[in-house]
Amino acid sequence: LGMAMMGLNGCAQDCAEAVAIVSALVPHAQHGEAGSYLPNHMHMVFSGLRRLGGGDGTRGIVAAMTPHVGRIAGDLPRSTLGLMRDTCRHLEGAEAKALMDEIKVPLRKMEMQNMLGLKRRGHDEDLPEGWTAHLHEDRVFYHHPE
Repeated sequence: LGMAMMGLNGCAQDCAEAVAIVSALVPHAQHGEAGSYLPNHMHMVFSGLRRLGGGDGTRGIVAAMTPHVGRIAGDLPRSTLGLMRDTCRHLEGAEAKALMDEIKVPLRKMEMQNMLGLKRRGHDEDLPEGWTAHLHEDRVFYHHPE
C-alpha cells in the first residue's frame, strides 16, 4: 500500500486516474493487519494522499489507517505528522477528526519542540517589547498583540 500511494505523490485531486487508484486501494487498506504498518509506511501513504483532496477514496484510506496511526503515533517523525495534518486539511468530518485525535499529542509535542528550538536559535530574543516568534510548518512567524 505504501509504495502504491507513494507513486501518487505528484498527483493532485484533478487527476481522475489517481483518484480512481486510491478508491481501488481502500479495500486493501481496510484489510491491513495490526502491526503491519510502520512509520515509514505511513509516510508513504500520506505522501500520496496529501494533494488528492477529500474524496471517498481519501476518506477510506484515512479511516483504514487511523487505527494503525494510533498504535505508532508516538514514533512518527515530524515530516509524517505534517503530511497527516495536511491531508486532514482537505477532509471534513469523522475521518479527519479521528486521525487528528490520534496525532494530537505528538503534534503538540512537535510544536513545543519547535518553540524550544526557536528560543535556542535566538528567534525569540532581541525582539522589541511585546513581540513573540513562533514556528508553524517550519516557518518563523512574528506576532504582536496590538
